[in-house]
Amino acid sequence: MISMLFVGAVLVFLGVVGAQVVPTYTEYQTIGKAVEKARQSGSVAELRNVFDKAAQIDDSKSITGKDLEVSKEGGNS
Repeated sequence: MISMLFVGAVLVFLGVVGAQVVPTYTEYQTIGKAVEKARQSGSVAELRNVFDKAAQIDDSKSITGKDLEVSKEGGNS
């Protein structure tokens, strides 16, 4: 009886942790995909606009194009 209670408590704990981690992870993946789509843009304004459109399609509301810090690295022209 005690072992079933322990197993139940562990399952509840894993369920609660999973319920908090899964949405955060999927939002992270969505933002990563939006950044990759925006990366092919030319200007900073265009990059932010493409990011905002991709984020809107995927219903990502945690950051916007204005929150992105844009810099040129690696010599990709």
